This record gives sequence, structure tokens and C-alpha cells, in this order.
Amino acid sequence: MNKVVHVCTGTCKAEISEEQYNDGLTQCGAERCTMQGHNFEKRMRCGSCNQLYKEGETHTHEKDKSLLGKIFRFFLK
Repeated sequence: MNKVVHVCTGTCKAEISEEQYNDGLTQCGAERCTMQGHNFEKRMRCGSCNQLYKEGETHTHEKDKSLLGKIFRFFLK
């Protein structure tokens, strides 16, 4: 099942739960992060493949058969 998370788009790549966000943790506080003090962004995390995607984006599990897709899958293993 997919779930809502909130992420920092800076160098720390922090991820928090929807509950933490609703409890008031809305900005990155990591000292050396490039987005320190900026709001977290809402994302969806796929329960099947663990990939993050923006709410409203289409998320599929179709394999990319292109050469570039094969290269990405190779390095993500």
C-alpha cells in the first residue's frame, strides 16, 4: 500500500511520516543541508517498489526496455 511521506529535497534527503508532519515538523533542520529551514515536500512512497513519486504523478512498475533504463536498473541494484 502506498503511503504519504514528506521529504527534504536538499542534500540531507530526510524523510518524515505524515504523522510527524501533522505534529508540526514541517521544515528541514539539518545543519549542513542545502534546504535547511525550507518546508518538506509531500511525496508518495510505493509499497511495492519503495520508489518516491509526487502526488498526482502516474506510477507504474513497467520495466523500461530502453538502454538508458537498463543502465539505471544496473546501478540501482
